[in-house]
Amino acid sequence: KIVNYILNNKDFYVKRDKEFQNITGLVKANDLSRLRKRNLFDDKFRKNLNNMFLDLYKDLPKTGRLQYNSKNMLLYKNKIDAIINYILMSDNIKYDYEKYYNYLNDFQKQLNMVYGNSDANKNSKYVDEQLNKLYTRIGNDILHNFKVYNSLEVLDREKEFLKKHIMEMKFKSKDYVKKKNKEDCAKSLFILSRIAGLNSFETKKLFDKWIKKSKYVMDSNFLIDNLYNTNTNISSTEYYNCLKKLGYDYERYSKFKSKYFYQELSYKRLINNAMDYLMSEIEHEKEKIIEEQIYELEYNEYK
Repeated sequence: KIVNYILNNKDFYVKRDKEFQNITGLVKANDLSRLRKRNLFDDKFRKNLNNMFLDLYKDLPKTGRLQYNSKNMLLYKNKIDAIINYILMSDNIKYDYEKYYNYLNDFQKQLNMVYGNSDANKNSKYVDEQLNKLYTRIGNDILHNFKVYNSLEVLDREKEFLKKHIMEMKFKSKDYVKKKNKEDCAKSLFILSRIAGLNSFETKKLFDKWIKKSKYVMDSNFLIDNLYNTNTNISSTEYYNCLKKLGYDYERYSKFKSKYFYQELSYKRLINNAMDYLMSEIEHEKEKIIEEQIYELEYNEYK
């Protein structure tokens, strides 16, 4: 009987192997390395996502368990999910996300065919559970970025930001009449240049730009030489006072920081991680669909 079964079902094995090849061909994942080489997101996307981050992070508690599925995140779940949705619906990810969502539904259909209307299958929330797993991984990345950013002391955080962006700031002081006021502004600029770790060439370039924008008649080399022994150990209050003397009051400085906020939070790493998670889940679902297809073919033939 066994020999006859094998001989009589030769066609079945041929069809099974063909079906297997068809499935694996259809669900082949995109090449992630090729995807990463593209210009991932336009300026409008970055700006919108940046604003969403700022809106979330200003409300998040500074202490407590910052995990996507923790109870103290319930109040912020909608905002976190909105960010995740925005990431997944971006032009370079939405195709793969749609494909992943379709795989989940296909696998649920396979379960329905095998298990029918059993209570266990009726109560199954397979699609929701798998989507929650993906959202959890991306959501925890978003919250991890906040924890890293929030762990720094205020002045340390400002210093790190200044080191990256001081040359992009457009310093300009008021049209002071008194020479002493102008020299105080120059001292503030020198302190910021030292905090940012600028070399001699960069410091002179920064001073020249400031003098030109402020419309002062001053020699940058002379100013820098006289400020060489200035004490640069300052408090956070003194730091903000230095910025104010150079044309960056609280409102203007906040706007400038907001512009670069996403960069400070490892924005690209966050996006690439989301893509990695999605690709990983696609591969996982692909394997399960193939297994169920083979099981169904074998089961039907056996019957």
